Amino acid sequence: MLKSNSIKFLRNVALTSLAILPFFTSAQPYLGLNLGFGVSDHVYHSDIGNLDLSPNTSSIIWGGVAGYQFTEHWGAELEYRQYRMHNEVSAIKVATTDNNKQAWESKGTAKQTSFIPMYFYPLNDQWRVKSGIGISYTHYDFQIRTNETQTTTTHSSSQNYWGGIASLGLEFTVNDQLTLGITSQYQADQATKTASLSLSSSYYF
Repeated sequence: MLKSNSIKFLRNVALTSLAILPFFTSAQPYLGLNLGFGVSDHVYHSDIGNLDLSPNTSSIIWGGVAGYQFTEHWGAELEYRQYRMHNEVSAIKVATTDNNKQAWESKGTAKQTSFIPMYFYPLNDQWRVKSGIGISYTHYDFQIRTNETQTTTTHSSSQNYWGGIASLGLEFTVNDQLTLGITSQYQADQATKTASLSLSSSYYF
């Protein structure tokens, strides 16, 4: 009886191993780099002058990604990216005396980590589409500087927000280990909304 149960157990283990073997043999980890251009929309409320300022960005976004492709069609990516925001405002419609000049400058830096389950769709042997929807966590550092005549006042703050991110890309397979591509992303949270377009490269191990 014991021998029969042992044989049955070993048979089940063997069948399970055969069933999941294709899953692991097609799995590939990879690392990648991204460099692109992004546009952000953000409104930051400053205690200085009780103003709403918009440190928006139309500048470089750079980052890296660590991914794992489980099967031909499914994978997941952990991505990091960083960008800056900037805005200057002058001639604010505020009553002043002695012809005082007022100007406001707002700056911001975003450091973002996201997790995105990915779907890969091969178009042919060299081209494929990759898309995914995931979650993001972003740390923002903001700084507002006010210049009035010869007086400068600075106010700084930090914020952290969870959000969502969507990604759509097109990849070209150079060889079994290297791909080049272009990726568009849209990320939104309580603080800001950012659309970006990046060139990417990935190395598969």
